[in-house]
Amino acid sequence: MIMSLVKRDLRGRYKGSLAGFLWNYITPIAQILVYTFVFSEILRVGIDNYSTYLMIGLFPWLFFSESLLEGSGCFVTYGELVKKNYFPRSILPISVVTSKLINFIIAYILAIIIMIMSSFQLTDKIVLLPIIIFIEYSICVGLVMMLASLNVYLRDTQYSVNILLMIWIWITPIMYNTKAIDSGLVNAVLGANPMTYVIQLYQDALYYGVWPDLITWLVPIILGAILPIIGYLIIKKTQKGMAELL
Repeated sequence: MIMSLVKRDLRGRYKGSLAGFLWNYITPIAQILVYTFVFSEILRVGIDNYSTYLMIGLFPWLFFSESLLEGSGCFVTYGELVKKNYFPRSILPISVVTSKLINFIIAYILAIIIMIMSSFQLTDKIVLLPIIIFIEYSICVGLVMMLASLNVYLRDTQYSVNILLMIWIWITPIMYNTKAIDSGLVNAVLGANPMTYVIQLYQDALYYGVWPDLITWLVPIILGAILPIIGYLIIKKTQKGMAELL
């Protein structure tokens, strides 16, 4: 059922569109061009190969944000299916995140090819990439399960997530480097943000070519292990009343 829903989403999302599947890549490329111009030419953040640095962090963020935005409303979107059929409700959040994962992997492979063509030197730490992607996938699944369940009972959830993500991206080190920040308050905020560690995993493995330190690993691994369990338990607890509310 998961694979069926994923195929349905991938095939139907841009049906009738001239660019079709390319829209998955047009949007992030446009963002990269804008951010590169603003932060390298106007604000001058002083990061070498800035467009590469930006690509490494931005694509994982888009996977995360799109999963939360669409996934938080999945029970409402598939309301008729939930009301008429019995199946494990956790399938819906998993299928949404899996669909976004496929788009992300294809986009990231293309981004890595562009890096190589632009003579950026990748190291053997690229072998960490599947592990990092799986960790982020697990985090997304857990958060989407929780948000989708909450959205059934509080429909403002999906709109609140949109506002939250608009703020969240700026406290995640995607457009800037944490090493250049000397403010204790800012560093405390960044340290409390779990996505800081996820993005740093990608940056360490691909941009810096180093093995991430223990804390950078530990926070995402713990979240990736715990959040799906919590999300699943919340769905089990709330699914009995979903059909009536939908």
